[in-house]
Amino acid sequence: MTGGLNAPAEAPLSADEERLLQARLWALLGRQAALYTMGDSSSVPEQTARELAASLRYTLDKALEAERLPERALLSCDLAGLVRRGQAVLQEQTEQARALWLCVCRGAPEPDSEYRRRTLDGLGQYFRRYDLRFFAHRVPCSVDYPLLLPVPETLPGVDWVVQYLRQLRLENELQRRLGAEAVLRVLEAVYGDPGRDWLNLCEQPLVNAIGRALLHRPAGTLEITPADRAALLRVLLCGSAAQAAEAAARAVGEELGCTPALRRYLASCAGLLSPRLAAAAEHGELSHVFVSLRAAPR
Repeated sequence: MTGGLNAPAEAPLSADEERLLQARLWALLGRQAALYTMGDSSSVPEQTARELAASLRYTLDKALEAERLPERALLSCDLAGLVRRGQAVLQEQTEQARALWLCVCRGAPEPDSEYRRRTLDGLGQYFRRYDLRFFAHRVPCSVDYPLLLPVPETLPGVDWVVQYLRQLRLENELQRRLGAEAVLRVLEAVYGDPGRDWLNLCEQPLVNAIGRALLHRPAGTLEITPADRAALLRVLLCGSAAQAAEAAARAVGEELGCTPALRRYLASCAGLLSPRLAAAAEHGELSHVFVSLRAAPR
């Protein structure tokens, strides 16, 4: 995480250096625990100590990354000063994340869902309560809206939040480009009342758009008829589902005039869709992949 992508590989710490580093981090943790208890004690419950230690390490890594320092710098530098600099980095990134959150809130497309609204409200609460002094590594616990591509659980703190918001912004852009009416009709065909169901608002509309692209048709109404499914089955049985999904996602991105970032996102989504396509084609049944709309377009 530290040193930059182009930095030379850092030699691993020796056993003696590891022991020295652990001793310095333990001392730092003791001071942090005293701050947490407002000087009352440097002893805290084990779970709290683990949380404080995780927060410290995340904060130190932020400072090392910002200053392009190797991990070995922790053996000799002023750790308390490095923590303060890491907290300054986190403060700046939190403000940037808050600005991104506001952008996503203002740009939420229709149709909307209570889960997306609830998630955005919860992220607003997260920013108000975020404690970068003691629990900088914590992620929101109130994220109910599922993304097309899950955010890695290994990302801590504000890094997780930024990644979630960036992906949600891309999905909102995709939803707008597919069109509110077409998206709503697809969702109603599957869920009835999409505003109240726990679902991703882009997933089924994107799958139908990919299906139409496989047939060399524009996204349009996103309609897939039973005859279309029979034609799609022939297409998928004639070649690689992965290659077909990738090409179709590329065609959707070109047709909709998507940004480069969104096109890359669509390519990743196609990679997740291809095993589902292959399995459905193998069983000769695509009705649970590509859905038909309930009524003719208005």
